[in-house]
Amino acid sequence: LLGGDRSFDISQPVQLDASSSFDPNIASSSSSTILSFRWSCLSGPCMPFNTTIATWSQSNLHFTPNQFNVGLSNFMLRITSSISGLSSSKSFFLLGENTAIPTVLIYPLQGPVLASEKLYLYGYSSSNNYKWSSLSSSSLPSLDDVIASSSTTYSTLVIRAYSLSPGVSYTIRLSSVHSSSGATGTAQISFTAARAPSGGVIFVTPSRGAAMST
Repeated sequence: LLGGDRSFDISQPVQLDASSSFDPNIASSSSSTILSFRWSCLSGPCMPFNTTIATWSQSNLHFTPNQFNVGLSNFMLRITSSISGLSSSKSFFLLGENTAIPTVLIYPLQGPVLASEKLYLYGYSSSNNYKWSSLSSSSLPSLDDVIASSSTTYSTLVIRAYSLSPGVSYTIRLSSVHSSSGATGTAQISFTAARAPSGGVIFVTPSRGAAMST
């Protein structure tokens, strides 16, 4: 989901964009052809929209200025593949504020996060200033110690290979300050570093027979 959990100015239009979603089990899967989308509001100022968005099956939701009240909205998005039959759900938060704040987005990750490889996080701010930080203080050292780029104040954050621990979940936040109001807009993304393959069990049927003929 484009942007991740984020804050926004209720006087500005809001777009929820899940068009980059894909089915990892299907080669070259396209959200416009094989994926269906079901949106819902779990709590907060988005509740009045539930009747409308429950019937919306597209990958994007658009809200006009001042449709939201101030407060924290908890949305749920469920995506189902018409080919594999598999589905996945994502809960996310939007914090509506009645002040001028930058539009801040973190672009979705494409594929699994591997601890053995560099991790690239791409951000956007309408105010064009950036500050990355980690909300996972117990599992990730200071970003200044693990980034491969020279600063946490660029739009792209690169985390060094082998800085993440397999199986551990992380949350990274991007903040930006509005040039006029001084208010801060934020977006954050959570992910889990993939575990390495582990030993399993293999079954052979039949258990008896002649080689090359059974």
